[in-house]
Amino acid sequence: MARSVGTVQQCAVARRLVNLHTMLGDGESAVAVALRGLQRSGIDWSAHPSQTEARLECERFWALLGDRTIEDILDLPLMRDPETLATLDLLTKLSLPAEYIDENLVALSICRVANLSLDRGNNQAAPVNYAAMGMLASARFGRSRSRAERPSESTDLASARFVGPQHLLRSAETDQCRCPRRMR
Repeated sequence: MARSVGTVQQCAVARRLVNLHTMLGDGESAVAVALRGLQRSGIDWSAHPSQTEARLECERFWALLGDRTIEDILDLPLMRDPETLATLDLLTKLSLPAEYIDENLVALSICRVANLSLDRGNNQAAPVNYAAMGMLASARFGRSRSRAERPSESTDLASARFVGPQHLLRSAETDQCRCPRRMR
């Protein structure tokens, strides 16, 4: 009898396999596993996307950002959807092995994480992801420095609103991220 496995569980398994392949130095397999896992979340990417695909995802970020201030970004609700959180975790795990495989894949994953955060709310890793997006937009896509710094400047402010360094902690028993509480 086949057992139904949801997106959260599939992403968790894929995340662990990505870790394993990355530790073994097999970046191609790590990327392949991550991409198969992301397909379950509706993200169907090639291991070697074009620069146009990466640029379009970056442009989507700027469209979502619009005229929001740093404070507006920080005041987004916390992301609570388990499937989106699991997808974000897997996208984040994809970034390291993708560094050795394809720079467009790295850019695509960083941009998608930032876009999901802007669209669906902040999460534990939002400060780091917004900073990565700011650096990527400036260095890779030629966004003006002042415009690109807006999300990365939020890192200090966002970190102050989340409880300590726990945004990086996981429960050893469940391997799921803990939801931080906002400090006001």
